[in-house]
Amino acid sequence: VTVTRQYERFTDVLDDAIDARIYLGIHFRTPDVQGAEIGEDVAHWLDKHYFQPVK
Repeated sequence: VTVTRQYERFTDVLDDAIDARIYLGIHFRTPDVQGAEIGEDVAHWLDKHYFQPVK
């Protein structure tokens, strides 16, 4: 059976991935959610410091 998932936002993908890791018994929810928050902070920092318009 092939299932194709479609998402409107990246956060939907992230939520799905976190749930999958928990359902498989790989992780607990809290560290995965905290890791996602850290990743979002890093992405915002990179966007602010490295992806600026060319002058």
